[in-house]
Amino acid sequence: MIADTDWYLVRRVDALTGIITVVAGGGSGCAAQTDAVGDGCPAIQSSLNTPYGVVFDGAGNLLISDWGTGRVRRIDASSGVITTVAGGGTGDGLPALSTAFSSAWITIDAAGNMFMSEAGDVRRMDAATTLITRYAGGGAGCSGQLDNLGDGCLARDASVPSPNGLAVDNLGNLFIADSSYNRVRGVDAVTHVITTAAGTGRAGYTGDNGPATSARLHYPNGVAVDSAGNFFIADYINNVIRRVDAITHVITTVAGNGTAGYSGDGGPATSASLHLAEAVALDTSGNIFIADLFNHRIRRVEAATGVITTVLSDLDWPGGITLDNVGNLFFIEHFGSIALRMDAATGLVTTVAGNGTAGFSGDNGPATSAALYYPVGIAVDAKGSIFIPDNNRIRKVDLGVPAMAASATSLNFGKVKVGRQSKPQRITITNTGTALLEFFSITVSANFLESDTCGSGVEPGATCQISLNFVPAKKGKESGTLTIKPNVAGGSTSITLSGTGVGHAKHPHGS
Repeated sequence: MIADTDWYLVRRVDALTGIITVVAGGGSGCAAQTDAVGDGCPAIQSSLNTPYGVVFDGAGNLLISDWGTGRVRRIDASSGVITTVAGGGTGDGLPALSTAFSSAWITIDAAGNMFMSEAGDVRRMDAATTLITRYAGGGAGCSGQLDNLGDGCLARDASVPSPNGLAVDNLGNLFIADSSYNRVRGVDAVTHVITTAAGTGRAGYTGDNGPATSARLHYPNGVAVDSAGNFFIADYINNVIRRVDAITHVITTVAGNGTAGYSGDGGPATSASLHLAEAVALDTSGNIFIADLFNHRIRRVEAATGVITTVLSDLDWPGGITLDNVGNLFFIEHFGSIALRMDAATGLVTTVAGNGTAGFSGDNGPATSAALYYPVGIAVDAKGSIFIPDNNRIRKVDLGVPAMAASATSLNFGKVKVGRQSKPQRITITNTGTALLEFFSITVSANFLESDTCGSGVEPGATCQISLNFVPAKKGKESGTLTIKPNVAGGSTSITLSGTGVGHAKHPHGS
């Protein structure tokens, strides 16, 4: 028996004749099936997803390690019917650390919720509770569905057979590259209904300048969204990047000429050759970054000019790519089993996770001493933390560093009558770093009052206000200190406060 991983089959070679036949996988189900992958059917009518190993038990039943579905499946020796004997659970309602993952691609929305593409479904981890739910796929359809994949249904009632790249727009709508089915699917953030956003389901390269749902794609692998809601597709086997307009839904090619190869740097991106467009990402200016897999490069298309250039070369099979909110580029070297970062300001590239040896080790230690196992996807959240699907886990690297800037180093309140409260003066605190700025304490000396909007913390690039008043207890000059203790290197910051008390507060007669 042969586990034909790439073709999602198990094959048998006859010992006498040498003839090869399919014994499991490649089917589309049967009337008796009990789930979306054909359990309960004859094995050749079922579907497999990346089978890795096969073995016979003592009774002659064939056991298959169906990696892509996270299951062990069994073909009965007598009936030939396939069933799941281990795995296949959704993890719905369980904490993230109690759930097994086979994710390769992930994305994170503006609220910090994480979406993970699994074999046959997309799961969501709630940022507040860390609970996992099945968000899309894994269903059997609904009444009134538009096609056999469940378009028009609630996303979790639909089928999403081969999800890879994921992206979320500013409204919370999720885009899924349903690769083997040559579509990009969209899940509405409000209704949770799933529809096809691009592709017809048939492989090909057609349809530019027309409706995206009339165009043919060929194994769309990556997807990204810009700030206006336009989405971009890494059309893998077509060797192009395509764009779908958020308003008109018209599809166009924005990079690649459709011919596999390497050419075109310094010229129009649509005249250049790519060789397997693995992934796509955009920065806040709309510049497009492409993981050009077989060219071992990351290439960039300038938003203003449409000109393509190489920004990184000689990479060990670039995989997922993403950018943080200050423009630093993060990417995977798949066969190098490492994650890297290119600094937006200096262009310097550093390893941020992985020691270059494929394996699993290193949790709770330095990320660059840990072993990853041929990772594919990568995501970064608003706090600068990196997330990497790896070894049936989602692994997190805390990279961001908070930094604090205050708008003043001293405040003078001038002359204030004794016992009266001065007009407020304010200090603006800005987080100039790349991780959440938190405050252990904000305190002020006697005879000064403090209030603030800093709460539980300030996100990178954001600000909060500290408001101060002087209430002199006696005549004469007084001084004090505002002390801020944030989670930054160097410890606390002190701001000098001063003012002068004058006169006495008048009291009503008879008091």
